[in-house]
Amino acid sequence: MLRCALTLVGLGALALTGCTIRGVRGLSPTTTPAPATTTTTVAPTTTSTLPPTTTTVPPYPVPEVGECRGPVTAEVLVAPTDARLPGDCDEPHGSETAAVLELPAAITEYPADGLPDEVRVDLVRQCQQEVDAYVGAAPKGATGRVASRLVEAWYLPAASEWALGARWVRCDAAVTPLGPLTGSYAGGFQDALVGDQIPFPLTRCYDHALQLTFCEASHAFEATVEVKLPDGPEPPGLDVVDELRLAHCDPLTALAIGVGGMDEQPRLRTILLVAGGDLWEASGHIGLCIVGAVGGGNLNDSVRGIGSRPPPIEAPRPSPETSAP
Repeated sequence: MLRCALTLVGLGALALTGCTIRGVRGLSPTTTPAPATTTTTVAPTTTSTLPPTTTTVPPYPVPEVGECRGPVTAEVLVAPTDARLPGDCDEPHGSETAAVLELPAAITEYPADGLPDEVRVDLVRQCQQEVDAYVGAAPKGATGRVASRLVEAWYLPAASEWALGARWVRCDAAVTPLGPLTGSYAGGFQDALVGDQIPFPLTRCYDHALQLTFCEASHAFEATVEVKLPDGPEPPGLDVVDELRLAHCDPLTALAIGVGGMDEQPRLRTILLVAGGDLWEASGHIGLCIVGAVGGGNLNDSVRGIGSRPPPIEAPRPSPETSAP
């Protein structure tokens, strides 16, 4: 999970700085006794010819696909474990369980210091695939993948559950929170992005500092789609980035807006965000197309589906230094 701020590095391209990658950390090691089980034996009646049946029930809670949990904070999104209990899916909630995986048998001790890199990378990949399939998104890294606030999050059992034999990994589709606020959505996550459609509350919008903000409030940019960038040891140069923007951001953003080309919306422009420096590899070589107003004005609504109608642009607000007395 990549969490970062972004800075402008040139016309049509921005670089990401100050990012962290989510991992497992901060847990206390514990010994691993043999898994405990609870066995219930049903004895046959005197008139029954059926043999006794035995049902084994794990002594720890096992997550289930489709479970919903409460609002997500930034801390919950990157935590190695999650103590939130399942709740009502008909109420606003922050995450839904898309899959429950098993840890490799080679992990015999509680991973208090984090999973080995090869296990973690494979686990993140599996969870990403499961979450993509659950919400109906194109695979991560596909050019034209819709950009929304739905992201993957994965959790290990608590140390107490591990001691009882729990070896699951819970993969959730989660709503990215807006700054210090919580992330939640009052609808179902399953198939929410089928057909590259985004429910309005799940749209990603940014302020001028490129921090996530409410789309229904005044904002500077709206994310549209992701773009797969050329592989290499370094990020592409500004000339290549601008070529990719014209080749991918413009037509795919125009499609999201509902016009044949960006020339039909001359008051809007696209920008391709690209990770730079040490964050290039961590980005997965994926760029993000965003759209904003030409001249620095703000958008006061989503531009998706507006067609050729005038975009919802507010005039730039004068700074205190330039305001008339």
